[in-house]
Amino acid sequence: MERIEIRQNVDHTLCGYWVTSSHNDLKGTILVCPAMGISAKFYINMSSWIAEQGYAILILDYRGVGLSAPATLKNFSADLNDWVADMEIAAGWLKHQHPQLPCIFLGHSIGGQLFGFINNKDLFSNAVFIATSTGYWFETKNRWKNFLLLKTIMPLSVFIWGFINAKFFKQGDNYPTGAGMQWRKWCMSPSYFGTETFRDTSNFYSFDKKITSIWFTDDPIANAKNVPKLLSFYKQAFTQSIQLIPSQFNLSKIGHTSFLSKRMKDKVWPVIVKHLD
Repeated sequence: MERIEIRQNVDHTLCGYWVTSSHNDLKGTILVCPAMGISAKFYINMSSWIAEQGYAILILDYRGVGLSAPATLKNFSADLNDWVADMEIAAGWLKHQHPQLPCIFLGHSIGGQLFGFINNKDLFSNAVFIATSTGYWFETKNRWKNFLLLKTIMPLSVFIWGFINAKFFKQGDNYPTGAGMQWRKWCMSPSYFGTETFRDTSNFYSFDKKITSIWFTDDPIANAKNVPKLLSFYKQAFTQSIQLIPSQFNLSKIGHTSFLSKRMKDKVWPVIVKHLD
């Protein structure tokens, strides 16, 4: 595993982790796109294990997050359109490394949500979403807690610090104001993407390959109502929804992020690998 620079510009550097396999015979390459407020480093354990099943993996840190963060996020300009552009750059970089191999998309939460906006989706042979859904606050389990986060805490954070100080509120890693407030706008709207103007959602229609959406029954965000809503945007794709119950793995909970834990390597991770091909 190594830290890499995918692209360096005057105003920012796009970075990630390159996780390779000891196998000489690779099955494919994978682009891992994280959730909001979760940097690439948290995907290293899972990605390292998956890589040993025969894959080379690029874990992306979006502009303004983790390895791709500037010295200070205050007044740093990066919104979700920029993150989509980052994903496009990463997809091109990954395909260039092993052009002969199938390239697979693996998106967690907003990473999966943004997939539909990517213009070079045709580079991918298929996509796997994990804990990915639309995110209208009223359709989530902890709806009033989420409403408070969106309505009060996020604007307050921007007012005080000039960015989304998620670490202070124990909501993950910090991220830029533009991306955070744009995502907030989506989460406040029942139509979710319907509020968006930067890219038309008709772009989702162009993907005509397989999308597998894996979600957990105790996830406070992704659920039986909003997971299918996201998949419904993909009119041409072959979509399937895989519901996982913690008890089937002898677990009390998995939630939205615990699938990343090392203890999932003999439980949830094999399920993910099964649906990569």
